[in-house]
Amino acid sequence: MKGWGSLSGQLGYYDYYGHWYYFGPWAITQKIREDLPAFREAGGTFVMYEAQPNFSMQGLNHYIAGRLTWDLDADVDLLREEFFRKYYGPAADAMRAFWQTEERFYALQRPGIQTETRLAAQPEFWQTLDALLKTAEAAVANLPAEGQRFKDRIQFHRDGFDYGKMHFDYQQLNGVARRTNTPEDHAAALKYLLDHRARIEELEQKHADADNAYWPSMVRPLFFLNVEDEMKAHQPK
Repeated sequence: MKGWGSLSGQLGYYDYYGHWYYFGPWAITQKIREDLPAFREAGGTFVMYEAQPNFSMQGLNHYIAGRLTWDLDADVDLLREEFFRKYYGPAADAMRAFWQTEERFYALQRPGIQTETRLAAQPEFWQTLDALLKTAEAAVANLPAEGQRFKDRIQFHRDGFDYGKMHFDYQQLNGVARRTNTPEDHAAALKYLLDHRARIEELEQKHADADNAYWPSMVRPLFFLNVEDEMKAHQPK
């Protein structure tokens, strides 16, 4: 990297701080804080990020990357704390624990590609984060009307968490989850769609509807599971 940096007037790279095939929890801000300053020191001058709009589960990556791109010398610990306090309000402690626990899970994984899906295949990952999210939900459950925005933000996280898990579980049954090496099971995949159809369609209507003036898009409509089409694909098999 330093060699290329010394030869080129402009040097950049393309990276992923969110993705189109995995919509679950993906916290990598501690890696971002290392990568970007190191790249500048090696002669880097620009970066290109791919970050799908799954803000509910990966939004802290977007926030930290955006702030560091603006000021690479910013204190990431302070930026994270600012995010927790201002965005989550009364649920700040619970959501701080949520994101920090995510980071710990990722940090303890063995090196390799597709860490997010290798980690998502571990039930403990989802169970631990689900418990922390329930703590956050309890923290905002009885807020007065002026605190509704905090309750809605935690609900947005719950919706994203549920969709991320359903999407990953279905991809595993469908045999297409990256790096998990699970065979396709059409009968089990069809049953999963039937069992979770109502929740999937509820979330699509709520978060992928372009006419919805309040809730932001959770993932691009293109990437929402179309239950009808998916069921048809499994039935002949």
